[in-house]
Amino acid sequence: MLDGFLVRCTLSVGASRILGQQAFPFLFSGSPEIYKTTVRPLPTWLLAVVAGGFFIIFIVLAFFARAVQVHTTDESKYHNEL
Repeated sequence: MLDGFLVRCTLSVGASRILGQQAFPFLFSGSPEIYKTTVRPLPTWLLAVVAGGFFIIFIVLAFFARAVQVHTTDESKYHNEL
């Protein structure tokens, strides 16, 4: 396993492909057409998920900034003096 990893890391892409075809012919017997990807548009609900994620990150950062602001300001005005 380690030998295969080292060979794959030190050879060029073309040489690795040729060695891979010789060592594992059953993996290369299919047509390369099955590995082609198609360009599809993103689902419409993905925009809502991403926008919701950014909104949650914004809210968390706003609360964190407010907590830091309260912690670093003069605390005497926040305490009730008896």
